[in-house]
Amino acid sequence: MNDKAMNLNEFTELLDLYGSATEAWPPQRREAATRLLKVDQQARLLLQQQSQLDETLAQLPLPEFPGLEHRIIQQALPQRRRSPLDSFIEWLIPHRTPQLWRPVLASCLPLVFGILLGNYFSFGVSEQQLAEDYWSDELYILALNDYNEGL
Repeated sequence: MNDKAMNLNEFTELLDLYGSATEAWPPQRREAATRLLKVDQQARLLLQQQSQLDETLAQLPLPEFPGLEHRIIQQALPQRRRSPLDSFIEWLIPHRTPQLWRPVLASCLPLVFGILLGNYFSFGVSEQQLAEDYWSDELYILALNDYNEGL
């Protein structure tokens, strides 16, 4: 499986994570750990200390918490975060109190947006084109005047 040799630090980490029961160790690391145990006295000492610690912890009585399950079940859940779209729809069409200004305001938003957009962009109408149209209109009006009236 894994031919990588295990060092003492890795073995200590293995004991901290999985305890002294070799059955609980991951199979890919178990083989390297057993090879280390055969050759290293320090590793065997660490395994013995971890085994004693596991036995001591197993002998400790578990504390009882009467009514804990009932308290957890009766606990109120935190409020669910709503999406911005849900918040907007709730604001626009409230369920509890009807407020007519909200739908009216929402229906006016496209109009306001259109006015702002129209004032900001020229949409192909340039100042030069406006000036040319103005002068051509002026010349057309001047051409319609009758200058012979005064003669």
